[in-house]
Amino acid sequence: MGVAINVKSLEEVPEIMREFVTEADGGFDYDFDKAFKALKEEREGRRADRKELAGFKGLNVTPETIKAFIFLHQSL
Repeated sequence: MGVAINVKSLEEVPEIMREFVTEADGGFDYDFDKAFKALKEEREGRRADRKELAGFKGLNVTPETIKAFIFLHQSL
C-alpha cells in the first residue's frame, strides 16, 4: 500500500526512508507495507540476538573482558 507524498525529487526524502519510496506517475509514493515488513524483521532480529546473548549473562563476564579476549584471539 503506497501513500503519495509531496516531494519534487527523491533527494528531498531523508536517506533512511528512501528505500521505502518509489516513483509512480510523476510523483512519489511511500510504501507502508514495505516499511512495516522491515520493522518486523528488525524486531525479530533483535529478539533472536537477545536470546543468543542471554547465555553470556550467566558467565558473569564484563563486556571489557570479552573485548579483550576477542582482541587477543584475533592477534594469534
